Order: sequence, then structure tokens, then C-alpha cells
Amino acid sequence: QEIAQVMQYDIQGERIIFAHPNKLPSHIEYSRKVGVEQMTVDNELELTKIKELFPEAKIVIRIRCDSKNSPVLLGAKFGCDPCEEAVYLIQRARDLGLNLYGFSFHVGTPCLEMNAYLRGIETCKQLIAVAKSIGCNNVKLIDIGGGFLSICGEELDEVRKNENFFIYSNFLESFALFCFYCSKFFDDSVD
Repeated sequence: QEIAQVMQYDIQGERIIFAHPNKLPSHIEYSRKVGVEQMTVDNELELTKIKELFPEAKIVIRIRCDSKNSPVLLGAKFGCDPCEEAVYLIQRARDLGLNLYGFSFHVGTPCLEMNAYLRGIETCKQLIAVAKSIGCNNVKLIDIGGGFLSICGEELDEVRKNENFFIYSNFLESFALFCFYCSKFFDDSVD
């Protein structure tokens, strides 16, 4: 279990996001037992399972936001449509009395297009406005994933500058939590 492995390093449950959008009931129960409250969803069935097994969980809705040219596009497997499906999930979370805590997206890996991140953030901004308009006022997290390949024209310093742009933009400053994990910077020059 990945959660147990991470917790072996004295990482507390409140700092962990159970990011797989389709979880077995036993995994949801385990997460509740060890205090991993943040859970990613991309479908109504997952909301229903969480309501039944872990109603105090913090819901993070994962949307599709693939880069236009990433070799690995995760939107084919994970993430809901950011327009209709995401809005429906916001409403269902509210109707079920669940705590809508944030939004997440992954642009694909490696990311060959910096603007994919900006599109995702803009979409999250719009979804947060929808959530607030129906009384979901506890959104505190935007979780962004992806990785960069050095052939995309961005040197590592340039990537860091872009990360800082995201972290310090006016919109994101209002959030209690903002996860931007550029866990992969691929060096394509190694033979």
C-alpha cells in the first residue's frame, strides 16, 4: 500500500492526497482509519462510495486537462470532463453533504506545452466560481501534475520561473494549499 509506505517516513495523513480517482471500498476505509482525508474523484460512483464509507473526507475533483502534445495523455484514463461532468460532480458533492475541498488535473507526461498548465488553472478558477455560487465555500486546494522534457525549449531555470508565476499569481494566493509537483524533468540528452 502506497499510503502505508509514505506514512513510514512520518508523513501525517492530512498531508497525503489519495489521488487515484477509483478506489476499492477497503482502501477508502483504510484511508479513514489512518487519517488520509483528501480523496480525488472523477465520477459519481466514487462520491457515493465516499459518502457511505468516509463522509468527512475532503473531496478533490479531478478534471481532464491534457497537453496538446504530451506522449502520455492521462485524460484518456483519469479526470472528468471539465465542463458538464465537473459541474455535475460539484452539485452532487453538495447534495450528498460532502466537503468539496479542491480540484486537480494532470497535463500528461512529459509536458511539451507550458500553456496546458495555464488552461488547467483557468478551468479550476471557473469551477471554483461555480462551486461558490452553489454554497461550496471550502475549496482550498489546486493539485497540478505533469513533467517537463528538456526538448520542450524550457531550461530548468525557466521551468522554475513558470512555477513561481503559478505560485505567486493573484488568483492562487487566495488558496490555503497549492500543489504544483513537477516531479519529472527529463533530460533527453543522455545517451
